[in-house]
Formats: sequence, C-alpha cells, structure tokens
Amino acid sequence: MFPVIAEFGPITIYSFGVRMAAGFYFGSMGSVKEYERRGGDGESLWSLLVWVFLIGLASSRVLSIFNNPQAFLEAPVSELLAGSG
Repeated sequence: MFPVIAEFGPITIYSFGVRMAAGFYFGSMGSVKEYERRGGDGESLWSLLVWVFLIGLASSRVLSIFNNPQAFLEAPVSELLAGSG
C-alpha cells in the first residue's frame, strides 16, 4: 500500500483518506438507496450522514487529544492539525 498517493504543493493526498472517503460515500449511497426503497426521503438522510461523518472526524480528534494530553500541551496547534485521529 502506498501511504501517499499524490502531492500538490502543500496538499498531500493520503491513501487512508481516499479509502475513508470512498467507504463513507459508498456506504452512505447504499444506506440512502435502502432508505428510499422503504419510502423515506433520501436527501434528508444524506444531510444526516454528512453531519455524522463530520462529527465522527471531530470527535476522533478530541479522543486523540485525551489519549495523549502531553503531546497536546507541548504543541497544541500541530496536534489539532495533525493528520491522525
């Protein structure tokens, strides 16, 4: 597996991020199709799933900080903007 797919100046595209985005998209697409099949409104479910995804990313960052508070206290900005979580 290649950890870095491409670099465009300061922007780096990692394989983990691509896999995570693809998993979110295809999983959400399947959920929305099933929800619509059962008579629900797919657009509202997409909105909910996007919020769930964003809150999941933010809470993983918070959990990462709680797991290693010393690193956060030493360099708070770099810990908040780190690529892990």
